[in-house]
Amino acid sequence: MAPTLKLDRGTLESGAVDFKALAEETRRKLQNSFEKGQALGNARKTGTSKAKPTRGTRSKK
Repeated sequence: MAPTLKLDRGTLESGAVDFKALAEETRRKLQNSFEKGQALGNARKTGTSKAKPTRGTRSKK
C-alpha cells in the first residue's frame, strides 16, 4: 500500500494527489453506506412486527 499523503493545497497543485480519484472513492463509500442503510431499513420494515397498542388512549368507564 502506498504511503498516504496529507491532502492540502500544495499536494493538490503539484499533482501528488489525484483529487478526482479521491472524490470518486469518497462518492463510492457514501453510496455503499447509503445502500447498506436502505437495506437495513427495508429488512426491518418487512420483518414481523407485533401490534403496538395506541398511546394516549384510555378505556372508557
